[in-house]
Amino acid sequence: MATRLNVMLVDDSEAVLVLLQRAICTAAPDWDVRAVRGGKAALKFLEGEDALNQQERYPAPEVLLLDLNMPGMSGFDVLQWVRASARWQHLVVILFSASEEQRDVNRAYALGANSYLLKKTGFEELCQTFAMLDRFWRNASFATVGALATPARQGLSLE
Repeated sequence: MATRLNVMLVDDSEAVLVLLQRAICTAAPDWDVRAVRGGKAALKFLEGEDALNQQERYPAPEVLLLDLNMPGMSGFDVLQWVRASARWQHLVVILFSASEEQRDVNRAYALGANSYLLKKTGFEELCQTFAMLDRFWRNASFATVGALATPARQGLSLE
């Protein structure tokens, strides 16, 4: 059995979250997904405000799958916060967006995103994307890039 991978999925649309979770369950069944609606909710969880009483149910994420265009707090805002945080700076952050604008892609990488993927709308395309992500991040060599050196992998708690 493959090692479970703790993934936080962040999007502002409940319908998109449901669709993405269905695709993940189909294509990457060894992912434990914590879906949160919006950037502010993601930060609340990462800061520990939402997680203190739920650590066993929702362990610290190892991968953050992040929508770009969200009201209130964009994916760029969340990414900047993550990279500035001593606790989360090595968290794998994958921006998952419908934007094909080169300036968005460039900005995402400049802010420290590990990947930038176009959000597909078809279920089969989403499944293919998540299967590819699963293979890539499980097989990548992290010895030199520091990825997946999250608090969960280091044995640290959220407290």
